[in-house]
Amino acid sequence: MGEIRKTYDIEFKRAVAMFLEEGLGYKTVAKTLGIDDRMVRRWVAHYEANVLTSRRNIR
Repeated sequence: MGEIRKTYDIEFKRAVAMFLEEGLGYKTVAKTLGIDDRMVRRWVAHYEANVLTSRRNIR
C-alpha cells in the first residue's frame, strides 16, 4: 500500500500569502511553517499558474 499524503490547505494559504504579500523568501516561509522549501516553491508556482489562467479567462 502507498503512503497517505498530508494535505496542507491552511499552510498553503499562509505560505503563499507570506511569500507574495510580505516578500519573504521560500526558505524563511518553509522554516516558519516547518515544511520543506521545495514544497513552498511548488505551491507558489501552482498558485501563480492558477491566477494567470483565471485572469486570462476573465478577459
